[in-house]
Amino acid sequence: MAKTYMKGSAKLRQTNYGPILKISFKADDIIAFAKQHANARGYLNLDIVERKEVGQYGDTHSIVLDDFVPQTGAGARQDDARRNGPARVAQSQPDGYEPSPFDTDPPF
Repeated sequence: MAKTYMKGSAKLRQTNYGPILKISFKADDIIAFAKQHANARGYLNLDIVERKEVGQYGDTHSIVLDDFVPQTGAGARQDDARRNGPARVAQSQPDGYEPSPFDTDPPF
């Protein structure tokens, strides 16, 4: 599938505080892009990818639409459980129970 690039600028800059990836784009451009490419849940997923060569205006990275749609059923991604975290089971407590700071396990 062809990549969809968002119009904008992404440059890696070295500062006294370490590297910073500076991203800029026109507000109208990102609004239009978001309206056109938002997924079914309303999210806009973007990837910042390093360019093979520095661009004409010093761009070191590109902004690319992440249009991955997970499969459901038997072909679903195996890492979904890891990404979503472990399932948590609610523990029932007796009526009137109020936890105290001493209800947690000791740190040793």
